[in-house]
Amino acid sequence: MAKDTQIYSLFMWCLLLCFSFTTYNRNHIWIEEIRIWEDVVKKTPNNARPHFNLASSYRGTGQIREAIGEYRTALNINPWYVDAYNNLGDIYYNMGQVEDAIFEYKTAIRIKPDFEKAHNNLGNAFYMQGRIKEAMQEYETSLRLKPDFEGSYINIGVAYKDQGRLDEAIDAFNKALKLKPDLAQAYYGLGNVYYLQSRSEEAIQAYTDALKLNNKLAGAHNNIGLAYESLGRIDEAIREYKGALSLEPEFIDARNNLLRITKEYNR
Repeated sequence: MAKDTQIYSLFMWCLLLCFSFTTYNRNHIWIEEIRIWEDVVKKTPNNARPHFNLASSYRGTGQIREAIGEYRTALNINPWYVDAYNNLGDIYYNMGQVEDAIFEYKTAIRIKPDFEKAHNNLGNAFYMQGRIKEAMQEYETSLRLKPDFEGSYINIGVAYKDQGRLDEAIDAFNKALKLKPDLAQAYYGLGNVYYLQSRSEEAIQAYTDALKLNNKLAGAHNNIGLAYESLGRIDEAIREYKGALSLEPEFIDARNNLLRITKEYNR
């Protein structure tokens, strides 16, 4: 198998999570919260906090237009509400409106220069635009402000991996795990790096560790399949591709990998 076969990257996974973080049970909770906060907003319409909470509940159920409207209302009442700017930035980022996201994150930072989450998120927006140097500067600023912010270490690890600086990527992911040992994203990132280094057994272990923490990671199953395939363990690779598709039936990479391997090995 060619070593340049596309692994399902941590960056792609994080984007997926942004769009699908709510489950049925969580949706039910959000709906209850919407009812509560709508009532509070009616009773205290000039208080920014209830509008902010209502916006966050709308966002949780995918009512994005309503969420934006409530965040804007909160900001009309309190123009210094940095969390509202940051959350608006997250919404625009997930919608692919990266310039709008950058504007919101920068506004939050102008009001609160030590807002580490906004620096980290601004770094993500820059990274999305291919502005790697600026992204890294924002991640480093975030860590300078909050040295135990594991999310920035993960983002730095992804950036190093994409630049081919694999040993530095491993170091960044391990720093994230030192801060938070149950971080599936960090194990996933390690798996990607080990795979690129042809350390297939270690990649399988890292992806398996990620799945122990989050058993819904279709990308991890797909990537374990690639690692098994590189070791010539074809039946196990097929099992993992099928496992990925059982979680996400429309997972194109896993479907293509399964079709390719079954045809190539006549399985």
